[in-house]
Amino acid sequence: MAKRVQARRLDGIDHDPWVEFVKMASEFDAVNLGQGFPDFPPPDFAVEAFQHALSSDFMLNQYTRAFGYPPLTKILASFFGKLLGQEIDPLKNVLVTVGAYGALFTAFQALVEEGDEVIIIEPFFDCYEPMTLMAGGHPVFVTLKPGPTRDGELDSSSNWQLDPTELASKFTSHTKALILNTPNNPVGKVFSKAELELVASLCQQHDVICIADEVYQWLVYDGYQHVSIGEPSQPGCPRFPLDFCGWAPEPNPEVSASPASSDPAQRGFCLPESKMPDLPGDVDEPYDRRFIKWMIKTKMSSHPEKEEKKKWKDLKLMKKLERQRAQEEQAKRQQEEEAAAQREDQGRPYTLSVALPGSILDNAQSPELRTYLAGQIARACTIFCVDEIVVFDEEGQEAKTVEGEFRGVGKKGQACVQLARILQYLECPQYLRKAFFPKHQDLQFAGLLNPLDSPHHMRQDEESEFREGIVVDRPTRPGHGSFVNCGMKKEVKIDKNLEPGLRVTVQLNQKQLPESKTYRGKVVSSQDPRTKAGLYWGYTVRLASCLSAVFAEAPFQDGYDLTIGTSERGSDVASAQLPSFRWV
Repeated sequence: MAKRVQARRLDGIDHDPWVEFVKMASEFDAVNLGQGFPDFPPPDFAVEAFQHALSSDFMLNQYTRAFGYPPLTKILASFFGKLLGQEIDPLKNVLVTVGAYGALFTAFQALVEEGDEVIIIEPFFDCYEPMTLMAGGHPVFVTLKPGPTRDGELDSSSNWQLDPTELASKFTSHTKALILNTPNNPVGKVFSKAELELVASLCQQHDVICIADEVYQWLVYDGYQHVSIGEPSQPGCPRFPLDFCGWAPEPNPEVSASPASSDPAQRGFCLPESKMPDLPGDVDEPYDRRFIKWMIKTKMSSHPEKEEKKKWKDLKLMKKLERQRAQEEQAKRQQEEEAAAQREDQGRPYTLSVALPGSILDNAQSPELRTYLAGQIARACTIFCVDEIVVFDEEGQEAKTVEGEFRGVGKKGQACVQLARILQYLECPQYLRKAFFPKHQDLQFAGLLNPLDSPHHMRQDEESEFREGIVVDRPTRPGHGSFVNCGMKKEVKIDKNLEPGLRVTVQLNQKQLPESKTYRGKVVSSQDPRTKAGLYWGYTVRLASCLSAVFAEAPFQDGYDLTIGTSERGSDVASAQLPSFRWV
């Protein structure tokens, strides 16, 4: 076009940081922390009210009052009147807009004229400046400055303060409005009562409108309290400021958008030749107004408030009973499924333990052979599904752990500790070893050993109901579980908050969402794969100071049910009749 396309009032405000941030986050595959991404559903009562409105008489779906639906403005006036301690007229002092953005834009367009100055407190939400410019105003900035902190004290947004002298210097004869955002976006500062009194007194002194953007007034940390500048406790403030939370209480009805702006749409609504009933009123009266009156008299009057409330309560009660019945049926089905699953469990109820003297490693001729012998023991125990390996010391030493450094790791080292350490290393899945086994001389040659290929040693793409994992150090909200590395492409989100670095057994959900960034599962006992699925799930290693400690320190309440000793002079095990047992 030969003519200028873009209006001059848009000059200089074509830069939008959100558009740039979203584009960069997409281009560099970065996490976008600049915007909110709600991950929770709307409350049930809101969904029910919406469904009720849609399913009721469709003839009620008409244009409402230009300033806002009267029942809504009445509730807002009552709510904010109590909050601000003032009387608010629902028909004159409340304007319902399309979000807080719409309220802000409407206010700037209605209040700011060419050449007016608007004081904006920095840092500020990005829309204040372009809205001022679009209205023909001139933004004047005053900066929050961080105050000093004590040694060792963390900086806080409450330390960011206004300089009273600098703020007062920004007020001139051209100042029309000041915009106050508390709690502040982006720093989160909640303005104190003293700061609000300063702003209120300066606005009163210079006859300046205070536009209060308090959209985050309910989001404050414990120990802080949001105070509205519109409360009567602030000396010198107007009856109430322009306040934006998706609707706007207003000090003057003149600020409201004139309903005349919607007249063209109203004149085109419901022409006389449309198939509508005969409407009461004068012939010269606009048809749409006669139609609205007819709606109010005939449709609205047929739904008295008390009757409507009763129907609404009955509907809520019916839905509540239906949900309760559905929950009971679901719980009953779940109990039946769990009972059936218990009956169908093909698990192994018993365990098998083996006790070995650590001195068996002393028979090896070199450190390499000591390691290889320990690997053969681990392999044999895995093949025969041994659940516990007890390494005892024939000389009665009190070693109970493999932690720490020990002298003489070679041929004459502490054989019990070295054997236990290698057994633990081989039992641990390969993807977890780096987290649980730091570099140690006892494991110098363990990397040369053949893998056990135990059922819980799974590859990345291998599917299984259970997996071993480690709780990762990744922040989560309280009560929202933890994340576990189970050696798969995605981490697993579990149902409990656990300390990072803990080894856990995870049962994965049967149904996983392919598009989800994580898998879902729950933490279970390390015995569940054995007792519920019949899987061999590795062995535990226990150190005993002597042979008697093998039995005295057994992890089972009544000790081992059955004990079998090996001897050259014993009878053939195949000819023995074994009694019933659980722990052998």
